[in-house]
Amino acid sequence: MLLAAMLVYVIEQRFRAAALCALVAAAASWLGLIHAWSFTLADTVLDPGWGSGTPWALGYLAMAVVFLLGRRRR
Repeated sequence: MLLAAMLVYVIEQRFRAAALCALVAAAASWLGLIHAWSFTLADTVLDPGWGSGTPWALGYLAMAVVFLLGRRRR
């Protein structure tokens, strides 16, 4: 849902709103609310926790920076 919202905001050239969605996604992934799955041989398990989605959070932060730079270029 957050990725879809970011896409809609970019299409509408509402880059600040897209950056805000990216920041919400970064916070949620950092806390392990999204992208916190671990794959084992037998199952897929949720592994929530502080900093469990660090690579995803950094990606979302990078997206927020790109969106804000896009706002300046407009």
